[in-house]
Amino acid sequence: MWYDERGGGEPLVLLHGGAVDSRFFAASIDLLADRFRVFAPDARGHGRTPDVEGPFTHAALARDAIAFLETVVSRPAHLVGHGEGASVAMHVGLRRPDLVNQLVVIGGDVRRDDHVPGDSQNRVDVGAVVAAFGASYGEVSPDGEEHYRVVVEKDVEMLAEGPTVMQSELGGITSRTLVMALATTMPCRWSTRSRCTEGSPTPSWPSSPARPTSWFRRSRRCATRSSSSS
Repeated sequence: MWYDERGGGEPLVLLHGGAVDSRFFAASIDLLADRFRVFAPDARGHGRTPDVEGPFTHAALARDAIAFLETVVSRPAHLVGHGEGASVAMHVGLRRPDLVNQLVVIGGDVRRDDHVPGDSQNRVDVGAVVAAFGASYGEVSPDGEEHYRVVVEKDVEMLAEGPTVMQSELGGITSRTLVMALATTMPCRWSTRSRCTEGSPTPSWPSSPARPTSWFRRSRRCATRSSSSS
């Protein structure tokens, strides 16, 4: 997994949404790096991280994020997730609260009891997305621009299945959480805000040392800026 790293201070991990990559946060990273040690990974199949066989799933992306936190960050971090990245952040908060200090969930979603997988309102015009962002994907992807349609189709399939965090599970997120959403795109979510933020978490530190792995690759430019993070 390729990632960018900048700044110093408490670790902050930025998790991008579907069909884009860590460059989505480009305008914010340097500002955040004035205060935090910022990590901006590219999810599997996105940006500079190569794709893998099989569909995208929230569970798989959450496993990737957890491995990244354990292996690269190697301590609890603040997580900021947008879109699908927000869903991944919630998964991590539920599964591994010991790795999360605070959460920022931007445009995330949860599964309602009446959700129907494959609902037409979740469908995306793949051709339009490819036309708009394919060239940008091709600028950095090791898989080439022609592979972007495959990635978008897998993102859309995951989106159509709907979120896998149940609304009733939100109370299990113990990290202090900021939810940013539009009522028109996230109906019924406002009632869960207090359930996300209540409590005073005291996350514990990982008990085992970080394990080196070739899956994570830091950007060459950032490697020259901070030798302490290698």
